[in-house]
Amino acid sequence: MDVLTEFQFAGIPVDKESRKFILQFRVIELSGGTMKQISNKEYEAYQQYQTDKLHGRILTPDGLRLICASFDNDPEQIGKHMLEMLAKFKAEGIVG
Repeated sequence: MDVLTEFQFAGIPVDKESRKFILQFRVIELSGGTMKQISNKEYEAYQQYQTDKLHGRILTPDGLRLICASFDNDPEQIGKHMLEMLAKFKAEGIVG
């Protein structure tokens, strides 16, 4: 029986945040109680990813499907739109 099942079996409510904690606990437990150390550069890159994700600057599969559907899956129109958006983002300083 895994940790998550044990909590549910005991009647402890398991919401989304609890599930994250339980799964993190389980990973630490399985790895011998130690966590991998990351460099400051890796941490800063992760922080930037989280910020970009929060502000909608990460293209998700659903976002890509929406873009493709809005241009009737025409590769030329999709490519033109992507290049226009890239130029706009460069002009605004969002992309280097």
